[in-house]
Amino acid sequence: MRHVRMSRASAPTRVAVLATFFAILATMVACGSAPTVAPESSSSSPQPAMKSLYVNIPVADVARAKDFYIKLGATAKNLGASNDPQLTEKNTAYVVWAKNIEILLLSRDFFQTATHKRISDPTTTARVVLAFSATSRDEVDATMKAGLAAGGSEWNAVEDQEHMYARYLQDLDGNLLEFIYLDGS
Repeated sequence: MRHVRMSRASAPTRVAVLATFFAILATMVACGSAPTVAPESSSSSPQPAMKSLYVNIPVADVARAKDFYIKLGATAKNLGASNDPQLTEKNTAYVVWAKNIEILLLSRDFFQTATHKRISDPTTTARVVLAFSATSRDEVDATMKAGLAAGGSEWNAVEDQEHMYARYLQDLDGNLLEFIYLDGS
């Protein structure tokens, strides 16, 4: 198996590459076309590559971000009992986009405690585009309409190609989202 070494890339570059990979993989899983990986043993039975995507997003206002993502169609999920006193509603919110896509919204200050790297400003720096697959063009448009009504802004023109339809939304913090329908015909 060939391994790609990214040790010379900056942390934001590594995070962006990995997040893009996982966003594409999550789209493939949602569409039912996830790749399989053969085990390294002599057995040829395929095994699932990845099953879920968990995204942590630093935000300026957790409650406002949670409300925004709920208006897009995510559902709030209780963090459950925790012994960590920092896991409060002020610092964290948990939303579920789909069965295999879960988002943890973290205050920028709390997110900073998890890394020694500087957190980039999404209003001036593109870190990653979170791409969410839709079941139809209408679902893409409805999600976009809800996002615009909730205060988001369109950051790129509609992309309408033969087998792909995509729209692009910037959330309240400047994070970039894409809603995409891939016609499998």
